[in-house]
Amino acid sequence: KGDAFIGPSGTTSGVSSMNVSGEVFYSGNDVELEDAEVPDGFTGASNFGNLTVGGKNEVTIPTGYRYYDSISVTGQSTLTFATGARVYVNTDFTIGGMAQVITQGSVEIYLGGSGNFGGQGIINATGSPSNLQLYGLGDGATLSFSGLNDFYGTIYAPDSNVSMSGNAGYFGAVVGDAVTLGGNA
Repeated sequence: KGDAFIGPSGTTSGVSSMNVSGEVFYSGNDVELEDAEVPDGFTGASNFGNLTVGGKNEVTIPTGYRYYDSISVTGQSTLTFATGARVYVNTDFTIGGMAQVITQGSVEIYLGGSGNFGGQGIINATGSPSNLQLYGLGDGATLSFSGLNDFYGTIYAPDSNVSMSGNAGYFGAVVGDAVTLGGNA
């Protein structure tokens, strides 16, 4: 919910009063966006491989820098990010079934591949968009948000396609190569 800013060669897809509560602005100027980059803190971080959380299991990622090849959260499971968690996912991050991801405070997630955030979605327990920062690093990657709970966070993925659909509300900021709004998003 809020305003939408469309670049000079941009088009609107799915923009309506149901998902943009403010104004739609069209810019005649190109804006050069900085690439999203992995912070230096990940240099030398241990690789924890593929993280799969399923069934009704609960897993917490602690504070600090963590590197995963992929993350998959399915079933009725819960993955919690502790305050101060900084996570790099080399390939894909998926939430499905009735699973949920909960962030307890300031959390940064860096995606080298695509993200499919369905299920219960990513729940920012603080309700403050500035406490959940999601960075899309993949050129042409897709970040798809269709979770059931409202999303409070910022998404910076200037080279990725971002899709927001379903009945959840989205609060914060989104930057993408292409941003598509569907449903009541």
